[in-house]
Amino acid sequence: MAICKMLRTSLLLTLTLAPFQFVDAKSYYVSTSGNNSQSGSRNQPLKTISRALSKISAGDTIIILDGEYNESLVIKQSGTPENYISIIAESPGQVTINAGNSGKPALVIREQSYIKVDGLKFTNSSDTSTVALSSRDGQSRNYLPTNNIILSNLSIQGSCINSNCSAFGIARASDISLSNISVYGYGRYTFLIYGSSNVVADKVVLRFDGWDGEKYKKNDPRFALGIYNSVDNKLTNLVIMDGRGRPKNTRGDLGGIKIAGGNNGKTAPWISSDQNVIDGFIITDTHGAAVNIESRQEPHKGNTIKNGFIVNNDGGIILNKQVKDTTFDSLYIINNKHISIANFSHRAVGTRIVNSKVDSNIGNKGITGKGKIELVDTIHSRDNSASAKKSAFYSNMLTSLNNWPNSDAIKRDMCNQTLLSIVKRLKNEIPKFCESDKQFADYLISRIP
Repeated sequence: MAICKMLRTSLLLTLTLAPFQFVDAKSYYVSTSGNNSQSGSRNQPLKTISRALSKISAGDTIIILDGEYNESLVIKQSGTPENYISIIAESPGQVTINAGNSGKPALVIREQSYIKVDGLKFTNSSDTSTVALSSRDGQSRNYLPTNNIILSNLSIQGSCINSNCSAFGIARASDISLSNISVYGYGRYTFLIYGSSNVVADKVVLRFDGWDGEKYKKNDPRFALGIYNSVDNKLTNLVIMDGRGRPKNTRGDLGGIKIAGGNNGKTAPWISSDQNVIDGFIITDTHGAAVNIESRQEPHKGNTIKNGFIVNNDGGIILNKQVKDTTFDSLYIINNKHISIANFSHRAVGTRIVNSKVDSNIGNKGITGKGKIELVDTIHSRDNSASAKKSAFYSNMLTSLNNWPNSDAIKRDMCNQTLLSIVKRLKNEIPKFCESDKQFADYLISRIP
C-alpha cells in the first residue's frame, strides 16, 4: 500500500508539472573592462553585449555594468511565457548603448517574443531609428510575430533626420508593455506605433526635436506621437512638451499626437486606427496642433482621449476627413494660440467633448469647423478663469508626476548641452523645460493654469 501511495503521489506531481517547462536559467555579466573569451560570470564578465546575446537561451539574463557600449543590439532569440529573456542594467540609467554611425538601430527586436529590457539608455548617430520593434510586411492581424516585449526605464535619443524613421518605432507588433520611457531627438515621429495592437504604455515623456525629411517626403506630417493603422492601444501618464517647428520651406501637419491611417497595403494589417485610449496626459508648448485625427479611406472609430491638459500650444484639437465616434473627456484646453477644437469635415461624426473646459480667448477661434461637435457638461467661453487645479483629474496627475520614477534623469538626459547642440536647440530654440530651473514635476505643474 505504501508503494502504491508513493506511485500515485509521483504520478500526480508529474501531471501537475508537465505543462511547465523549467530551464536552467543563467546570468551573463558584461563590462567595458571584460573579455569576450571569458565565461560571462560576475568575476569574468564579457566585453560586449552582442557576445552575451550569442549565448543566451530562454530564461537567461544579461546584466550590464556601468559604462558606454558602442554596438548595436540585435536580439535573435525568444523567451517563453514562463521564461523571459532579460537584458538589464545593473545600475539603471548608468548604461548607454551607442550604435554610432553603424547605420543600424541601437536596439532591434524583430519577430522575437518574451523579452524584457530595463534600465538602459540608447543613442545613435545614423539616419535611422534608435530603437526598432517590428515584424516583416504582410502580417495577419490575428498574429504578429513580434509580441510580449517589456521595456522599462529607458532613455532613447533619436537621430533620424532625413529618412522615414522614428526615434522609437513599433511596427506590426502586439502585446508590448512600456513603462517610464523618455524619447527625444530627431525623428519624423519621436514615437511611432504603426500597424500594431495592444501596446500598453505608462509614464512616457516625448519631445519632438525636428525632422528635415530630405530623403523622404519633406512635407509629410511631423509629430511627437504617431498612432497609424493601429488598434486597441492604451497610453497613460503621457507628457509631450517643447515640440519644435518645421524647417523653412516645408509644409505638412505638425504637433503632439497624430492618429491616422489608410490603405497602406501589406505594411499594416489594419486600414484604420480604432479603439485607442490616451488617459492622463499633458501636452504643452508644442508647435502645431496638440492632437490631430484624420483618416484617408476607412473612418477611425471609437478613440478616446481623456483626463488631460492641452495648454500653451499653437493649437488644440483638429479632426479632419473620416473620423467616427471620438470621445474627448475631462480635458482642459486652455491658452492655445489659434484654435481650441476644430472639426473640419462633415464626415467626422459622433465627436463628443465631455466634462471639459475649452477657452476661446481673443486670437483663438475656440470651437470651429464644418463638422458637428457635441458638448456635454463642457464650459466653452472666453473666460479661462476656471482653474484646472480645481479638477479631480488634476490631483490624479499631480500624484503621478510627483511619483514619477527617476524624474531627475529626465532633465539630465533631455537637457544636456551635448544633446541640445546635436539637435541645434541652443540660443533661441532652447526647450522651455531646459531653460527652467525647475525639475520635472514642478515644471509641468507650473505650466498648468
